[in-house]
Amino acid sequence: MLRKYDWVSFQQQSFPTGAEKTKFIDEKLAQNRPVLISLSLMAYGQKGWHIMPVVDATEDQYLLLNYVEADGTLVSFWIDKSVVETVHDAHAGGKEVAFLGHLGHPTQGES
Repeated sequence: MLRKYDWVSFQQQSFPTGAEKTKFIDEKLAQNRPVLISLSLMAYGQKGWHIMPVVDATEDQYLLLNYVEADGTLVSFWIDKSVVETVHDAHAGGKEVAFLGHLGHPTQGES
């Protein structure tokens, strides 16, 4: 059964440059706001984009959750912020960041 959580709202924003994108990601992470990034796969010889949550960060890198194995094993990788910027600037697409826009309160009976 699919559940709908009306009190949770995600927003998305596109960025003209990779530097603006990473600056925005860093600002949201500093506010403890969950962030999903879109990354063009063309830089890796593939088509399309991959949307991944940022699960940790350092001054120079992001830890991205790549996928979850069928047995529940998390597969993640570190990526330099400069690589995110370069891929953003060099390839079409992958310009967006999704972030938690509003977290209200559940209505009675929902959890």
